[in-house]
Amino acid sequence: MYRIFSASILLFTASGLQFLSFLLIARGLGPVQYGQLSAILAFALPAGDLVGLGTSERLLQRASRHPRMFPYLFATSLVTIAVTAPIVGFVVVVLCWLVVVPNLSLTTTCLLVVTETFVARYLGHMEFVFLSHDAPFLVNVQRLVVSAARCGLAGIFFIVLHKSELHAYSIAYFGMMFVLTIVLMTGPMMLYGRPQFHPKSGKFLFGISFALFQFVRSISWSVDKMALSLMLSYDQIGIYNAGSRMLQGALIPIGFIARDNYRNFFRAGLSGIEATFSYARSILLKIVGVAVASSLAAAILAFLLPYLLGSSYERSATVGAITSLGGVAIALQNLAGDILTGAGGQATRTAVACVVIPLTSGAIFLGAWLYGLVGAAVGFVAAQAFSAGVMWLVVAVLRRRCLRHSNAVR
Repeated sequence: MYRIFSASILLFTASGLQFLSFLLIARGLGPVQYGQLSAILAFALPAGDLVGLGTSERLLQRASRHPRMFPYLFATSLVTIAVTAPIVGFVVVVLCWLVVVPNLSLTTTCLLVVTETFVARYLGHMEFVFLSHDAPFLVNVQRLVVSAARCGLAGIFFIVLHKSELHAYSIAYFGMMFVLTIVLMTGPMMLYGRPQFHPKSGKFLFGISFALFQFVRSISWSVDKMALSLMLSYDQIGIYNAGSRMLQGALIPIGFIARDNYRNFFRAGLSGIEATFSYARSILLKIVGVAVASSLAAAILAFLLPYLLGSSYERSATVGAITSLGGVAIALQNLAGDILTGAGGQATRTAVACVVIPLTSGAIFLGAWLYGLVGAAVGFVAAQAFSAGVMWLVVAVLRRRCLRHSNAVR
């Protein structure tokens, strides 16, 4: 009980700081510059999931089952992130600078992309290190520290210094995140020992397939912003993204529960998909309850955005209320996916996502083309609900197949 209470306090404090950071940044930059920032992040954040080729997830899977392998897995993941980040970052910078935000300086684009694809990726990797040692409390502590640092930077930059330029903010943000990452990386090394590089052949299929799935899933979550970044003006992009940030707030408690159960899914997966399904069923009501509560709360709070951000963000209220309702579908989609991943079916999960995303993207593009911002929001929610239905259908088919196989063996 104490663990749940302390984790909840840290989680909601971090969530509150993240929301305050968003308000400061969106209001300080204004719709146009915030739209430019949103357009870059729409491409940089999904690309960041390719950095490391899934070695963070592989570390969690393997170290959860074989703790003695942690030093070697830790070293391999750090090196892989360092090697792949420049490649991914270069591609994203070229795409953003030439197509998405051609009127933004190359320096600004580079700083924002590097921060999200390289620096932030190392911070995210530390969370998997803590989870591999069954320490979700430390994950929440790190998130609280990062959220406080981001909020503090935004407050100093926009309120104390009265700055409002995206270029200057990108420099300050990169510097802060770089220093913070170096400091926070010392924690896991002090607790669990230094990494020991000793490459092993093979065993990368799981990590790569997980990275591909995370990439595809991030695209499915960001495809609305990607579409708008190519179709609408920057101020409209900023208004839409301000509204959709409410959904990101709703996903924070949902994501906390999911990460807290990663390790258990992998352990249950040693006995097959029926075991992971049974575990998912045992936590289903908790996940649905949290998803419904957080989604409704975010939808209601969305109507406060025009008062918090200014009249220029008036339409973000409707967008936020609609997109927030997609939190329930996303939670169910992730739960079905974790059933597959825990049972060693990550490649299947990735394949399903790759097949579904063109169909769901079509709904978002059609909605945006017909009804603009509101249409894109409705299309996004419908797409997430469709994806959840397909993922659960695949789980049902695989369970039936495994049951038939077990009966045949008997």
